[in-house]
Amino acid sequence: MVGTPAAGGEGNLRLDVIVRERSTGYVEQTSRLLTVASSPVSLRMIPDSSNFKPGLPFSVLLVTATPDNRLIQSDAFVSVTYYGDELEVLKE
Repeated sequence: MVGTPAAGGEGNLRLDVIVRERSTGYVEQTSRLLTVASSPVSLRMIPDSSNFKPGLPFSVLLVTATPDNRLIQSDAFVSVTYYGDELEVLKE
């Protein structure tokens, strides 16, 4: 299974199931689209603004959800690293 960047690395699998009763010929069928993920929790960071200026506050919303997009409460640790023009670490 190959995930897509737009889906955060997750992939989808379509499952089609058909059941037929031999004695009556009755047929029941259903299809489901399942999400395949490498982790039971997905994290998304939503910035308060698209611009960042050193020295000014910068807020983000950290959203934790299951792969099928049900929001869940979870503990998370966030580490921030500031890089300079030459990609040297300025501050962690």
